[in-house]
Amino acid sequence: MMYKYSVIIPVYNAEKTLHRCIDSLVSQNYSAAEIILINDGSKDQSGKICREYASKHDCIKYIEQANAGVSAARNAGLDAASGEFVTFVDSDDYVSEDYFEMLDSSDADFTIYAYTTIRNDGVQKHHLSRYLKNAETSRKVIYHVVADRLPAPWGKKYRRSIIEVNHIRFKPELIIGEDFIFGLEYMLCCKSSQVIDRQLYCVDETGTESITRAARYDLSQFTRMYRYAFDIAEHCAWPQKEKDQLIQLLDYLYCRTAFARTEYCLREKNEAGKKIAYLISSFQKNYHPNIQPLNR
Repeated sequence: MMYKYSVIIPVYNAEKTLHRCIDSLVSQNYSAAEIILINDGSKDQSGKICREYASKHDCIKYIEQANAGVSAARNAGLDAASGEFVTFVDSDDYVSEDYFEMLDSSDADFTIYAYTTIRNDGVQKHHLSRYLKNAETSRKVIYHVVADRLPAPWGKKYRRSIIEVNHIRFKPELIIGEDFIFGLEYMLCCKSSQVIDRQLYCVDETGTESITRAARYDLSQFTRMYRYAFDIAEHCAWPQKEKDQLIQLLDYLYCRTAFARTEYCLREKNEAGKKIAYLISSFQKNYHPNIQPLNR
């Protein structure tokens, strides 16, 4: 069967939320979507739950692998995908009842949609920024996605042919920012985009066991991520003026994140001196002196 969508779900120790996640997709009775479950070496009942769903639903593919991390799990999903478009869902999250219906309203290379967050202190609906909603061109949309720091692969719809033609995959060697680099590399290959300011995705932040939720502050990985980002931006096919604006934006984000990481190190006081020394050193080597305030 030819599918329009491949929904990729990396799974790790998600037995508490996995039923809700999968049910939110299969309950829509949408025949043009396949659901790819990648069990990344779970130690709980996640594998059993995945197998049960796969045995009941022909649209579900189940992949089992030794624990290799979220990037490897998502890459396995991409390798197995056959849909025209790809979306990602985390195993502790779920989608709206009209998820596929709303996705069908866009045929752009890149589509971004709003989301809701569930926390222990309540529920918050997030709307996309006015800059995104008012962007006149695809490049402006992409610029503001980066500026608004929306790196997660969920909340977005990707054209699979662009991923495959450009050999785009998540980088398992990155612990920090692997989703940002994947998204940046993909977006810079797109010719069209669309913004849907409706909450089609629900992020559950009440748990801490998901492979995509851990707070990670490896400073060497942080610097490596931005080296990837600058290289991707510098070699993209955008006109030089817009490319320069994008690199300037990355400069700005690098500065902000560097100081945020420094604050974290000071707060932790765990070999803080070594970490801060390394951060300052790497920052001086990688910082572009032409940074100027953003004008949005």
